Amino acid sequence: MKAAPPSHPDLLNWLAVEFVENGWRIKPLIRQIVLSETYRQSSLHPREEAYSRRDTANMGLWKQNRRRMDAEALRDAMLAASGELNLKMGGPSFYPLMSPEVLEGFSRKSKAWKASSPEERQRRSIYMVSKRHLLLPLMTVFDFPNSEKPCGRRDVTTVAPQALAMLNNRFVHSRSEGLARRILAKESDERGAIREAWRSVLAREPKESELDLAVRHYARQRERFQRAQGSEPVVTRLPVEGLVLWLAADRGLATGSEGQVTRWLNGSGEVHYAHQEEEGRRPHLIREAIGGHPAVRFSGKREFLRLAGEVVSSQSNTILAVARDRSGLTSHRGIFSNWNGKAGNSGTSLFLGLTGKGTVRFSDDFRSEEGIERPGEAFVVAASTGLEGTRILHNGRLIGSRLSALSPRKLSGSYVIGQQGNIDGEYWTGDLAELLVYDRQLSEVELRAVSGLLAGKYSIALSGENRGRERTPELLALASVCHVLLNTNEFLHVD
Repeated sequence: MKAAPPSHPDLLNWLAVEFVENGWRIKPLIRQIVLSETYRQSSLHPREEAYSRRDTANMGLWKQNRRRMDAEALRDAMLAASGELNLKMGGPSFYPLMSPEVLEGFSRKSKAWKASSPEERQRRSIYMVSKRHLLLPLMTVFDFPNSEKPCGRRDVTTVAPQALAMLNNRFVHSRSEGLARRILAKESDERGAIREAWRSVLAREPKESELDLAVRHYARQRERFQRAQGSEPVVTRLPVEGLVLWLAADRGLATGSEGQVTRWLNGSGEVHYAHQEEEGRRPHLIREAIGGHPAVRFSGKREFLRLAGEVVSSQSNTILAVARDRSGLTSHRGIFSNWNGKAGNSGTSLFLGLTGKGTVRFSDDFRSEEGIERPGEAFVVAASTGLEGTRILHNGRLIGSRLSALSPRKLSGSYVIGQQGNIDGEYWTGDLAELLVYDRQLSEVELRAVSGLLAGKYSIALSGENRGRERTPELLALASVCHVLLNTNEFLHVD
């Protein structure tokens, strides 16, 4: 034999005898080992210095060897600490949220990987879909096994990318913020909130020195976020900078004798008015459609409007619409689009529309993670892309986001309202009261504010969750403390 002789041969012999006498059953043997004092001892020992000099490698098992959690256990532990772990058992596996960078090599990204709902994505990692060619980066950096070949034992590494992943990964930040929200829902005192964070993450009370450090960190972060919020502009009216298209059904409409819309003037001062020359394809003006205000109603029977000129010229842009989906369909439905298959602008076009039971599509490159629950009721949908990433809001609530902008869009060509470009299909069936297009990305503050202004005008209730989920300086400061705790070795390693 090339291996070193066993350090405790008598112990191995005794365990072998116990194994045989218990009918060759493995579970009693495992139970006996894990319940032993040796296995259950801490990795910290009161006489560590003296014992280390005699047995540096811990061959005598005088203390427990500290072990880093596996990738699955680490993910589950973060969800459990934040109180978000979905304990649902069985059923179909879930698809985790995959960053656009991971999907970059796929030609049809939206079909290559469709993330499950947020509730499903909070289930235990054992239910997570794992594809050989497409693995979650957070899992692989923590030595998730290679699924292309058999693996008798996992590698256990400690490398710099693990620290970077824990510091910067969106999943970890979401857990930190989720824990902070849960704590602030029942604890308003800052020291009490920090103590609760310690108990949730590390399962112990903080030492006084640790508590003092955490309180100082909390105060610094709160002051920083207060300064940042104070520097943001207060939005009380629609921003006009970069506004290239502003169609509102309460002005600028020319109609025929039976209310068919022939022309819809642009309120932004730009030339991009809407028009339809074919009489049989004109939508109709409904005088009181949404919140007592008029709207243009599309029947879904080949009705749409053309827009004059090329509306969008910047890769950073924003689209907002006040609409109602009256179709009851689950197929694609287009609101605004420059799709043109004949001109080779299909997968690279820019559009806003719905699919399924209320999922928002913001080009072929991105769709909302959550759907509009009741698309048959009037809603405000907002989508923006640029240096701040990509966001989709429904009635002021974030239902989809990612850190990167949309992949480059081909913005030339003609634009339409009410169908998917020139496809002569995917028609909008419902009302459109207002449509705004900006040739820049509105900031998150602007996007929420404009959504609120439109919702107020049309008597649309903003999401209660959005009001309750305001990201205050206190919330963000406590989330920063929680994030520090999730990044400690004490959390990452099993004692």
